[in-house]
Amino acid sequence: MFVSEQSLRIDDRHISGHIMKGNLYLSLNRPDAAVTAFRGAQELRPDLRSYQALDVVSSAGLVRSYLALSKTKEALFIAREAMKLMPQSAKALKLVGDVHASSSSGREKHAGPTSIFLDFNFANLLKNCLETFTQARKFYESALRIEPGFLGAALALAELHVVEGRHKDAVSLLERYVKDWADDSLHIKLAQVFAATNMLSEALSHYQAALRYVYLVGTHFSFKIGIV
Repeated sequence: MFVSEQSLRIDDRHISGHIMKGNLYLSLNRPDAAVTAFRGAQELRPDLRSYQALDVVSSAGLVRSYLALSKTKEALFIAREAMKLMPQSAKALKLVGDVHASSSSGREKHAGPTSIFLDFNFANLLKNCLETFTQARKFYESALRIEPGFLGAALALAELHVVEGRHKDAVSLLERYVKDWADDSLHIKLAQVFAATNMLSEALSHYQAALRYVYLVGTHFSFKIGIV
């Protein structure tokens, strides 16, 4: 927090300082304060036009903050604004998908008929969940069409498949990426999917692969900075 505060004292138009501050507040579970920080970056939007990467980062932070506060409408508004400004940005498209996916998950957690008289409302809730899942999937798939190597969108789509009970689709998607990308998050997600379907040996294999990757990255970093 000290570094971000110092950078903003020196220059209150330091975009990265606002974003860093917002991320720190999120890590401290203070989404309300994070909103203020990310808003600070968003208010510099005229300066951000030539820095689209920072614009997406600040929008993503603001979306996460609003979702943490259960303010789905505000989160969706920010995500859509980012998409309008950057229609060819895979990350902006994923943001919209994230809001829809989060909205679906929230409804699913709270859904459930408590009496026979609520069956109709429960059916409507399920219908709405399916619609928002479909929307989320559409945006994730669009993001991957624009940027096929976007692991964040691939992992989000895989998670959506899992939530929908489409474990085979999740495995198929993740295995395509594992072939070309050395990333522990892919192996961890695959392990989780296999574990959820009681395929424990496959799950163990991917957990071990993730650990090997983390070890190799750590060793490489240690050599690079001269620790080993």
